[in-house]
Amino acid sequence: MTQTYLKGTSNMLRMAVFFLAIVCPASANEDLRCKEWAVPAVSWKAFELQSFQYSAKVQLFENGNKGTEIILNNPTDQTIERIDWVNYTGESEMVAVSIPPRATFAENFLHVTPPKKGSQIELMYREEDEPECLEFFEDEEVAQLPIYDSCLASRMPSGMVEQEVKDSVIRTCTRIAADPSFWDRLRYNAW
Repeated sequence: MTQTYLKGTSNMLRMAVFFLAIVCPASANEDLRCKEWAVPAVSWKAFELQSFQYSAKVQLFENGNKGTEIILNNPTDQTIERIDWVNYTGESEMVAVSIPPRATFAENFLHVTPPKKGSQIELMYREEDEPECLEFFEDEEVAQLPIYDSCLASRMPSGMVEQEVKDSVIRTCTRIAADPSFWDRLRYNAW
């Protein structure tokens, strides 16, 4: 009975490992097949604060200037670089700030109208978008990558290397990876 149980468990374990080996590396495999990546763009993202999550009120200063005092907590894990809102006249307002993640912020801004009562404000931060693959390796090229990488690692001298030496090693490894002999496959562990 114990042998049958162990054999069944062993088969289930093998099937689970096989399933994970097929399913999990799908996205990583796509990354490895990418030949050329686009430069990731940096775009503005917004985190909205409801009116009960911040305080904004008009301040009159000693010199007669009018301003707005804004008090809030940054609930994000990002550094906030800008606060945007619509004021009570319907116009858009914006102030540049630098609020560290999870920090409390309190500051007076001159010549700025506070947000419309009960309206939300947006905490703006920049975030790098996911890079996009522009060109993928062909199947034949993917098969050559392990040989090429191993060849570079074994032949490239460490430390500062002259450009001519780098070019020579790259040419040699490209040639080997394009048409590896039995000994090249054995040497660079590419089976």
